[in-house]
Amino acid sequence: MGGDANAVHIITPKGVEDLPEMAKDGVAAAMARHALEEPARRAVADRLELVRQIVDLAVRTNAPKDFIKKVKKRLNKLATEEPSFFDAVLQIAPRARDILDQ
Repeated sequence: MGGDANAVHIITPKGVEDLPEMAKDGVAAAMARHALEEPARRAVADRLELVRQIVDLAVRTNAPKDFIKKVKKRLNKLATEEPSFFDAVLQIAPRARDILDQ
């Protein structure tokens, strides 16, 4: 704390995030950036979890065909409009492919 630079450690719900050592005047900017990005990360994580639950519901239960058809339509829309999000969906809910193959 006495020098020109500080190591920065931000406490998050997932643990400690270590940032590289930076000038003291950069610490506030880094913390502000983190504060702005964190809600967006949480929103994406919440959205991924919701899609995972929907996919699990569709493949684990004897879901009505019209429900599966709606899930398939939404997955196809995600694949077209938000490919990086769709890739994340496939990582956490690989059975989404089963729906797309129907």
